[in-house]
Parts: sequence; C-alpha cells; structure tokens
Amino acid sequence: MKFEPASPSLGGSKWVKDLLFVLIKKQKMIKVKKSKKKKNNLKKKGFFEFGKNLKKLKSKDHLKVETATFGFLIIFSLFFLTLIFAGVSIRELNRKKIPTPPSILELRIGNMVRGYPLEEMVPFIVKQNKEVAKYLVAISKKESSWGENSPQKDGRNCYNYWGYRGAYNQTDSGYSCFDSPEQAVKVVGRRIKELLKQNIKTPADMIVWKCGSSCAGHGDGNVQKWIDDVGYYYYKL
Repeated sequence: MKFEPASPSLGGSKWVKDLLFVLIKKQKMIKVKKSKKKKNNLKKKGFFEFGKNLKKLKSKDHLKVETATFGFLIIFSLFFLTLIFAGVSIRELNRKKIPTPPSILELRIGNMVRGYPLEEMVPFIVKQNKEVAKYLVAISKKESSWGENSPQKDGRNCYNYWGYRGAYNQTDSGYSCFDSPEQAVKVVGRRIKELLKQNIKTPADMIVWKCGSSCAGHGDGNVQKWIDDVGYYYYKL
C-alpha cells in the first residue's frame, strides 16, 4: 500500500498547527513546572536561611546570657570578698585602740603643767568632769605648786598634790598617801565632785577646801589669797 503525503485540501496544514500548539503548550507546562520548582527551592532555601539565622541569633543570645551571668558572678564575688576584708579590717581596728586627738582642755592643762610632777596625772585628770578637772589643776597649784611640795611617807611620793586629808593610808600629818597617780585623781576628784553637787561652784565657794566649815583663824588676807590664786588658774582653763 502506497502512502502519500496529505495535501492541503486534506487538512495537512491543520495537523501541523495542532502539532505546534501541542509542542508550545508542553513547553509552557515545562516552564511552569520549572518555575514552581524554582519557587519551591527558593522557599526551602528561605526556610533554611531563616532557620540558620535563628540558630545564629539563639547562639548569640545564649552567649550574651552566659557573658552576663559570668559578669554577675565576678561582681558578686568581688563584693563578697570586699565585705570579708572590710569585716576583717573593722575587727582589726576594734582590736587596735585608735588614739583620739587631745581635747582643748587637755592641751591647755598639758601646756600649763609641763615639767611639773602633776604632768603625769593629766591623762587621768582629763577623764574627769570638766569642772572637776579645772579644780584639780587650780587647787593643786595653790596647795603644792603642782606637786613640787607634797607629803611623803617612808621616803616615797604620796601623789597627794591637793593637801587632801582622808582616812586612807594617812601620813603623820594626817594627809592621805595614795598608791598611784590614778588613785589620787580618782579619790580627790570624787571629793571635789561632791562639793560641786552641794552648790559650791566658784573659787570663793571652794574656800571650804582650805577652811572646812569655818575660816576663823586663817586670816582674811590668807583666805582671799587662796581664792585669788585658785581662781586665776581655774578661770584660765
């Protein structure tokens, strides 16, 4: 059987057109599939990149948290060590008595009696009430010239620079012979404090130290001299 090509009249041109249409349509479908595939690939890539970036962010945040935690631990440790050393320092300071600066009264008394026996009593005198301290210095000047003329017993100093007569360890003349400068200041200071409580305030009132209950027989001149001399050093302080 012999095959003959289709003639235009038999629709050969239409067949070619259909074939071209099919090929073009198939080409378009291939392009569409490629486009979809590309889009899918891009989406997958996008998700992958997003996941990757998210991991990086998480890694950075984790690093920041670790750094912050480490920094906090260092600061806390330093603070704790500071407290420990501060506590030790405070304890050391408490153990070591820090010398306090001398008061104005102490400086005045120290300068006034420098070189006299009374000088060694200054640390005890300034611990007394201010009024008591002033009379301890003033009366001592009048009664013994700040310790240069004071009673003794068995050849030793009695530390009695005020002409104080008490029951404790009396000398033949009736003066108390103290065992130490501290004891002397304590006992005599207590007596002066008792007098101050009896409203004996001024050097004129304090003449009872010399006269007792009566100044009869002491002479007006001697009485006034005592008041003036004691008053001079009392008011100077």
